[in-house]
Amino acid sequence: MTETILKPTAVQEKADREPKPLRVCFVCTGNTCRSPMAEALANAMAKEAGRSIEAFSAGLFASGEPMAKNAILALSNAKIPEVHPYRLHLSHSLTEEEAKSYDRLIGVTHRHALELFFRFPALVDKIVSLPHDVADPFGGDLAVYTACLEQLKQEIAELLFPEVAK
Repeated sequence: MTETILKPTAVQEKADREPKPLRVCFVCTGNTCRSPMAEALANAMAKEAGRSIEAFSAGLFASGEPMAKNAILALSNAKIPEVHPYRLHLSHSLTEEEAKSYDRLIGVTHRHALELFFRFPALVDKIVSLPHDVADPFGGDLAVYTACLEQLKQEIAELLFPEVAK
């Protein structure tokens, strides 16, 4: 499956015309690697593009763990600014109350988006996935995390910043 499960309804247009930021939450399994890296990237990309988007992250099965060291190193090496201090990040599981506070819930894989559909059926209009699944780098070396970061950048650009997608 290489298409998004549900295409966002005018994500870019909403972000461009509304005075309040479009609030998006990236969701992965443990909220220690992919989703916090996606959060940091999306916030940096929004700032660079002058777009009104504010990104957050959560997990489906998170337990208060810090962000993976190689995820922090990959972000730091790529000079991704800390809009939200990712060095202090602690993983958490997405609650229904929190999910309701976002304009979009973005699964980093199609399976994450499907799990979000099952957990929050009343929020299906908010749920999308990245265009292509991003493999979990957990336990990998810095090169694996750096490659993951690069893929996340492309996927986020395609979904939220098509004007800069390659």
